[in-house]
Amino acid sequence: MCIDVPTGVHIETNPIEPLPPPEEDPFIMCHRLTDGKILCGNETYTLVIPEHVMPLAEKLIFIGISIGLVLVAGLMSGLTLGLMSLDRMNLQILIQSGTPHQKKHAGRILPLLDYHHWLLVTLLLCNSAAMEALPIFLDKLVSEYIAIAISVTAVLLFGEIIPQAICIRFGMAVGSKTAWVVRILMWLTAPISWPLGKILDTMFGCEPAQKYQRHELRELVNMHAFEEGPLSAEECNVIMGAIDLKGKTVIDCMTPIDKVYMIDCDATINRQLIDQLNADGHSRVPVYQGNRDCLVGLLLVKKLVGVDTEKGITVHQLMREKAPMVFEDKPLYEQLQDFQTGRSHMAVVWNPKTEKVSGIITLEDLIEELLQTEIEDEADVRRNSPFKTPLLSRKKEGKDRRLAFLSMSAMINSPIMPRNSPLVKSLSRERRNQQDTDMERKM
Repeated sequence: MCIDVPTGVHIETNPIEPLPPPEEDPFIMCHRLTDGKILCGNETYTLVIPEHVMPLAEKLIFIGISIGLVLVAGLMSGLTLGLMSLDRMNLQILIQSGTPHQKKHAGRILPLLDYHHWLLVTLLLCNSAAMEALPIFLDKLVSEYIAIAISVTAVLLFGEIIPQAICIRFGMAVGSKTAWVVRILMWLTAPISWPLGKILDTMFGCEPAQKYQRHELRELVNMHAFEEGPLSAEECNVIMGAIDLKGKTVIDCMTPIDKVYMIDCDATINRQLIDQLNADGHSRVPVYQGNRDCLVGLLLVKKLVGVDTEKGITVHQLMREKAPMVFEDKPLYEQLQDFQTGRSHMAVVWNPKTEKVSGIITLEDLIEELLQTEIEDEADVRRNSPFKTPLLSRKKEGKDRRLAFLSMSAMINSPIMPRNSPLVKSLSRERRNQQDTDMERKM
């Protein structure tokens, strides 16, 4: 560029110094290596990031969540063992005959057990979710190794051992108090738990109601008798007799024909015969004709009252129609029902193989088999009679008589027994006779 300089103006010029050479580039190209280190030029560096300091409020929140997850896991684990081990039949019994607290607890739990597999999946799903989420929150608080140690210890001690021990001992009470929580969880997890429960119902079926077999009931009663249970030995004896009666037949408690006291239909009723019948003590006496295998009827001893022994009246004139005939293999329960009709309290036992009479069964024989002891009355002074075969070997007489009296009273007062039933009337007479006999022995 050219500049015009006016006249008289002097311009002083300085020589221009050369610029210094440019300095080295202040930026260095760095690369992050795969092992987390950084390569800058020819030097390798380790990147250190300062730790984030968690605020106290956030730390308390994570601690509370962790404790809550442990408690949820423990509750689900305990309820899984406690609720799943409850017997539906036992709950139904408690609802009908338990204490007010037991009725309330059983009434809350039983509806949950109606959805057995849905309940099971819900409890296991919530338990697994709580245990899996616990390490995530613990990792925010401590290092991973400490988080694993705390998680295993807390879940084992507070999430498994202690809750299950409590629910085994107080399962019904805990299940009742938390029934509403479980019901909410069932509906919240229904999109997952309900389909899985239905699949399990299809595969394995619904939980069947527990029913005891006959031999199991007998052993259960037997345990109460010998292990200081709520039932006395006498009560258990009667119950076991009723249980065993189902598998017994007429031949098991009948009196063999050769041991039966009977009279000839052509015998004349005189003072000697009346004294003999009175000493024998039977209210009904079988009547035969010709030989003992040919039974033609029954003689009711009460009909002999007022009979003139001087008129030569024969037994045939006073006897009633022949007793019903039953087979040896007839179940005792069916025979008991026949006796309840009032038609007759004695039956003739017929052997179809030999086509002969094998014995006699009476209502007293059947009740003795039911009570598992012998019923004694004032006529039992004839113990040494060759025509009397006791059902059981005699133990202590007083104990057996008390057992028979209590057993008859229980049957008479039972709410399922009709008041006008012939069996109840017969038992009432037997009880009155036994009371009179006891009074006579005391006097």
